[in-house]
Amino acid sequence: MQFSSFSFIFVADTHGYVDDFLKQKDMIALVNPEYVLVEQLEDVVCDSHESYQRALANEKFAHIHSLLRLCAKRGIRAIGMDFKDFGLSPALLEVIRGQRQLTQEDEHALQDVMMRREKLHLSVIRKYQGKTKKPLVICVGAWHVRPEAAVMRLLSQYCVVYPCDSQGILLIEPLVAPSEVRWAYRVQQ
Repeated sequence: MQFSSFSFIFVADTHGYVDDFLKQKDMIALVNPEYVLVEQLEDVVCDSHESYQRALANEKFAHIHSLLRLCAKRGIRAIGMDFKDFGLSPALLEVIRGQRQLTQEDEHALQDVMMRREKLHLSVIRKYQGKTKKPLVICVGAWHVRPEAAVMRLLSQYCVVYPCDSQGILLIEPLVAPSEVRWAYRVQQ
């Protein structure tokens, strides 16, 4: 597959139950982008030695240190494409962390946050698309690369690289037997 012919290369992130970095590294090596957009980097922009050092010193980003080091080494700008704390209020963060029960009000608030995040993701993608002729590598949670997700419906010229089970079904939660995880590709022209 000729990855450089796409405008966007989405690499679905499992947020830790698969070593996503290996696939991120492969795709970055294949397309040598100017920008890597990273959901897990929240609203932080790494575009200088100092900004990379600050992000690498922040334990909040420990799970993406390998990706940040790779980008810094290759002179690629790593761009956060989400809100600080993913737009979650302190109360919603407690729900996410399992510290309190989800209420109906919380459910509505979560739906609102997800819609705002999708709009922001799309806005950041379009902003950086206009700044480069190279494909953007975009590392987002697997949830955001479902075919029905807003970003997937509103963009074209992309390839999605995603973890799947043995039947090719996108993984949005861990498998019982992690050894059965495979990687697949979906293309939209």
